[in-house]
Amino acid sequence: MRRLAGGFGVAVALCLVTAGSALGAGATYEVVQCDPLNRDKTADAVGSSAYVTRDHCVESSGDFALKIENAHSVNPGQGRRWVWSAPDGLGIVGIRVQARLQRHRGHIPRLYMANATGEQTARVATGDIDPEPFGTFTWTGPSQKRFVASLACEGGDRCLESDQAKTWLRNVRLKVVDLVDPEVEVGGSVVSGGWLRGSPSLAVQVSDQGSGLRFIEASVNAGPVMDRRVECGGVVDVPEVAIQLAPCPLGVTAGDVFYTADPPWIDGENLLAVCSSDFAGNRGCVNKVLRVDNLNPLLGFSSSQDLEDPELIRAIVDEPHSGLASGTILFRPAGTTDWRALPTQKAAGELRARVDSAAEEPGSYEFMAEATDVAGNSASTTLREDGLPLILQFPLRSGVKLTTRLGPGGAENQVVKYGRSLTSAGRLLSAAGEPLANQPVVVDEYFGDGALIDHRIRTVTTDENGRWESGNPAGPSRRITATYAGDARYLGTSERVGRMSVKTGVRFRVPRDRVREGRKAVFRGRIRHVGARIPDRGKLVQLQYQDADSGRWSTVRNPFYTRADGRYRFAYEFGTHYVSNVGIRFRLRVLPETSWPYRSVKTRARRVVVEAR
Repeated sequence: MRRLAGGFGVAVALCLVTAGSALGAGATYEVVQCDPLNRDKTADAVGSSAYVTRDHCVESSGDFALKIENAHSVNPGQGRRWVWSAPDGLGIVGIRVQARLQRHRGHIPRLYMANATGEQTARVATGDIDPEPFGTFTWTGPSQKRFVASLACEGGDRCLESDQAKTWLRNVRLKVVDLVDPEVEVGGSVVSGGWLRGSPSLAVQVSDQGSGLRFIEASVNAGPVMDRRVECGGVVDVPEVAIQLAPCPLGVTAGDVFYTADPPWIDGENLLAVCSSDFAGNRGCVNKVLRVDNLNPLLGFSSSQDLEDPELIRAIVDEPHSGLASGTILFRPAGTTDWRALPTQKAAGELRARVDSAAEEPGSYEFMAEATDVAGNSASTTLREDGLPLILQFPLRSGVKLTTRLGPGGAENQVVKYGRSLTSAGRLLSAAGEPLANQPVVVDEYFGDGALIDHRIRTVTTDENGRWESGNPAGPSRRITATYAGDARYLGTSERVGRMSVKTGVRFRVPRDRVREGRKAVFRGRIRHVGARIPDRGKLVQLQYQDADSGRWSTVRNPFYTRADGRYRFAYEFGTHYVSNVGIRFRLRVLPETSWPYRSVKTRARRVVVEAR
């Protein structure tokens, strides 16, 4: 019988180490099966039914062995196997097993290591023709996914039935390596972030992809606050020996409630360490820096208002530990009972809010500030830092005057030709008539239906005399407004600048100015539409002619639509009733439509002479 020499010993020390340490993945332990310490097995029997697998691990008459024997003749390549497979995160790095291996009639027994697909990666042993008693076989090497005991027909011809070929094994001991450290996740209010007070909770969730979890412990400032031992179903009473490849639970949760006023907690920074060890001895830890604050904040309103920003309300907050978390500034008419909250921001140790004093009835108003620190301690006050109550007289900001003018002459409604631009202008003054320089004025052009954009917004800045100016470029008709949003000292306002009514741009051509009677004249052209979209069915237009006697204009046939790009072509055939040459004037009229953002227009007339025969 041929053997591959080698051996291993297993010594796994499972002990708690100081919080924050880590052994690193790669610790090993021993798994026993079909052995006096564990008569059970986790091997799978797979392969041809021409071979028989028997589990006699608990029977002395069966030599306490797992067996594979032949029952029928088989074709080459057929066989049966006992297979031990390492779960995710584990590998097999050593084998010690007792086995009886005997060849006969082409049936070959083998012990070997294999990868996850079952392909042999290392041979452990194979049997001889001569029968032998149980022998001990060992192997050590790099991590493998499977240990396999097989009996198979390996000859070139059919293997005849044999009652002597066998693969028997017992006292299986696997040296297993755990390749993955436990992963520790810490939750609960104790790690919710920021500062703590009172009784925060700790929730621990630990997972492992290898041997499973054995211990969970936690400490604060090196003082123990949690110690949990996990119950494992896959171990025996012999230390450091498992009866399953993954003997312990792969997921465990634990929790506790702490009291931040008691040791080992202190005000300020605290170090929380939560660690877990798996069965192999690999260790995973999570460290968290926690902070504790049990003092209420101190606060008071600023002793005076800023003349340049009178609607800014400031409350100074003194928070020595955790810092300001949130706060609200409230106000009410003096002498009333109901407070109203203002949108409040915190900045640089202050609470800041703006009150729209112009939106309230004139009169006296009082204010209150409420503050809460990150730890949850809170306080409130109605006093300034100098001890006096904060009471203000509304309104606090001043009004302004915004003048506007559209184009030359300043008419509110102006009609312009296609492709022309106009200028909007005006002046911004204080209520006292002083020019307001370097102030933003927003000019909004609203184009309406049919335009490619709804609004064109441009912001201009007033000069040293408070004057502002904005160009209104060529494009569709539009309404124009000017808006001053106001600032910390002045109220905002909005004024109508005017309406810029733009005529439709149109090209109207007659290729020939003389046409013989009975022939056609083709009128061509294009509707120009910068900044506008041609309606889906085209732009509606009319070809018109002028009656020579009355001077009235009439439509030639019916109105018609242009193409999608605005181009049009209209063919008109003259009759044959003319007795002399006649000159007829034609023009194109662009009709108004609700979805057309340009003004209706009529082209200049074109004269066509109809030549009589």
